[in-house]
This record gives sequence, structure tokens and C-alpha cells, in this order.
Amino acid sequence: MLTEHSVYYVSPSVVQTTTGALRVARRDIIDGARRWPLWVNLAWRDIRQRYTRTVFGPFWLTLSSAIFLVAFSLIYSKLFNQDIRTYLPYLTASFLPWILFSSMVTESCTAFTAEKGTISNWQFPYSICVYRLLYRNTIVFLHNVLILLVVYLVFGLALSWNILWLLPGLALFGTNALWIGLLLGTLCARFRDVQPLVASLLQITMFVTPIFWRPEMLGGGKRAVFVDGNIVYHAIVIIRDPLLGKSPPTVSLAVTAAFAMVGIAVALVLYGRFRHRMPFWV
Repeated sequence: MLTEHSVYYVSPSVVQTTTGALRVARRDIIDGARRWPLWVNLAWRDIRQRYTRTVFGPFWLTLSSAIFLVAFSLIYSKLFNQDIRTYLPYLTASFLPWILFSSMVTESCTAFTAEKGTISNWQFPYSICVYRLLYRNTIVFLHNVLILLVVYLVFGLALSWNILWLLPGLALFGTNALWIGLLLGTLCARFRDVQPLVASLLQITMFVTPIFWRPEMLGGGKRAVFVDGNIVYHAIVIIRDPLLGKSPPTVSLAVTAAFAMVGIAVALVLYGRFRHRMPFWV
């Protein structure tokens, strides 16, 4: 029988059942969440080590993103015939959650393989690896929000109380990021070809998702494919709209929540079933 204390030492026969796999995954995720001081400190250490002996530290990412956004908006506001006073805030509010999403997906591919030495020698909740990268990228995202605040100040725009929608939006976004991290981390540990495939898909997704262009620029059936049927778009909208002072569409919230429930179910079964093989795969 699977117990709380035997979760990290289960026989392969136990996890072959869906119930056993779900219990293993659930216990791992709960134990990982309870050890939040560990992954919080590890995430901060990652950021500090990445920018050791630099003047601006993690704000180098913010500065590089700001330069890109200004340069891009100056050119594409003319190409799209958009007023830069409205296009730059839109582009910034769209690009910031995209950076968060793409970073989470990219780093999820190496969530477990990057910790090969630790996983091979110690028994611990592997979900800590995913919590670590989720928290680290959230910190970077909050740093980047300063870019939008500067844009608001430059153009004399006012914040709205709808900014409070950012909290449930980030919570829903983080829920999806958690199961994506577990799923991709497991798949990439077993199949190393998944990582370059994900990188290629991300490049395509960035251009077919309304980040640099507005949804209303499309019409008819094209909008249904690239906007309404684009899950990534809905995930970005629930963060973008609060940053623009608007409440997120109910449809986007519903689609993202439904995607989270389905994704969690799939990730828990897969992760729970193959968790015991992780030390051999990495």
C-alpha cells in the first residue's frame, strides 16, 4: 500500500495504476510546496549568481527588454499604422507575459536534467525543481513590469483598479506553468529530442500569437484559428489586459482554467507513473 512515508520508495507495480501514479505525484507536489523556503532561496541564488559583479544585476534583462520594445515599437507602429502612444503600451503588456511563458517552457525542458547530480544521489520532491524555476521567472517578470510603469509615466497614462486582476491571472498562469514544467521536464528527461522541438514551436507561436499585432487586424476564419483557438493567446490575455487597465475576458479565463484542469490531470498521471525512473533518465 502506498503511504506518505513510502512515496519516494514505491515499487514499479504501484505506479502502473492511475490511482497509484496520482498519489505519488500529489504527494511529491505537496511536499515540494511545503519546502518553499528551499526553492525560494535557490531561485534567488540563481539570479544573484547569473549577475555576479554586475552593476544593474537582474535589471540587465529589464534594460535589454526595454530597448527591444522601444526599437520595435518605433518601426512597427509605422508599418501597422498605429499610434505609438497606444501601440507601445499594448506591445509592452503583451511581450512581458510572453517572456514569462517562453522562459518557463524553455527552462522546463531542463528542469530535471539540470539537476542530474542531485536527483541521482538524493531522494526529495522533484517538484522543487519546477517550483524553483517558476519562482525565478516570476521575479524576473515583476522586474520587467517596471518597463510598463515607465511607459505609463512617459505617456501620462493612469493605472486602473483592474490591475488587481493581475493576481488571479498570475495564479492561473502559474498553475498552468506548474503542470507544463512537470510534463515537459519528464518528457525531456526521457526523450532529448523534445527540447529542440519545443524551441522550434515557441518561435512559430510567438509570431502567430497576437503579441506584436492586434487581434482585430485579422478577420473571419483567420481570427478563429490564430486568436480564439490559440491557447497561448488566452494565457497571455489574462495577464496583458490587467496591465492595460482592463478586466480579462471571461472566455480567456474559462479557457485557461479548463486547460489547467486537463493539463494537471495528464501531467500528474505521467509524472507519477515515471517519477521513479527519473534518476536513471537524467
